[in-house]
Amino acid sequence: MGTGRLALPIAAHGLTVHGVDASERMLQRLAERDTDQLVRAHHATFTTLDLDLRFDTVLAAYNALCCAPAQEEQLEVMRNIRRHVRDGGHVVIETYDPQIHLTGPDTATSVRPLGPGRVMFESTQVVPATQTVFMTSVLLTGGAPDVTVGFMRYVWPSEIDLMARAVGLEPVGRYAGWGRTEYTGNGQMCVSVYRAVGEPGRA
Repeated sequence: MGTGRLALPIAAHGLTVHGVDASERMLQRLAERDTDQLVRAHHATFTTLDLDLRFDTVLAAYNALCCAPAQEEQLEVMRNIRRHVRDGGHVVIETYDPQIHLTGPDTATSVRPLGPGRVMFESTQVVPATQTVFMTSVLLTGGAPDVTVGFMRYVWPSEIDLMARAVGLEPVGRYAGWGRTEYTGNGQMCVSVYRAVGEPGRA
């Protein structure tokens, strides 16, 4: 869910929105923005969440699926998503387009000036054999460095489709962004839409 980039605009249209994030810091930032308390926030992961509710639509936004570090864990995320969507409901999965890893270097480092006395160093290392991306960022502000380390497992669209079918989700459409532009495999974003069929969570 992050800071509510998608949750807040959706809730502003009068829909009931539950948001999930594993980071208390992100939930705090959401609370600062959500002054009207439009979003019902939950501190959990997609693998551990159990709201005992089933929704019309479940949205796994901004690489939520990629944050699971192994394929089996990603499949468990899909199972849990299916358990939370009603039969006939929809699942929307936003990921980044992994085509960038076919043309870019396996290791890259960048430096971003952020203003007087502030600079960010960012490094990424791609391991194609496991589809894993390791990320390190170092923020320098004049004091002790602020170091953040993370990793993701990128997924190909066909792989998402296979996991979706395994848990009772059928493909409906795929787009290159939220404007429903055609997905061609050479963009920045991949938005996959599925319909819930079969039995929830059965793989």
